[in-house]
Amino acid sequence: MFFQSGGCCDGTSPICLKAGELPVGPGDVRLGEIGKASFYIDRDQYERWGKPRFLIDVSPGAAEGFSLEGLDGVHFVTRSAVGSAGASG
Repeated sequence: MFFQSGGCCDGTSPICLKAGELPVGPGDVRLGEIGKASFYIDRDQYERWGKPRFLIDVSPGAAEGFSLEGLDGVHFVTRSAVGSAGASG
């Protein structure tokens, strides 16, 4: 599963975890799938950010936190578009 972090521990990086490792709460919303892995975000955060569209990408360098991909020398990054203007982050 993936969870879009909002600034704690992993900054604003998407966190990749084994399914069920992070319990999904009633305030979390499922945005879709990446491969066959569900992608979640906190509903309040999603609303605060203006319901952006997310593109999950990979960059060189280890993840700094709890995400699984950190051992492979790459980490996931989130790129988003708010409204019609593109932004990366």
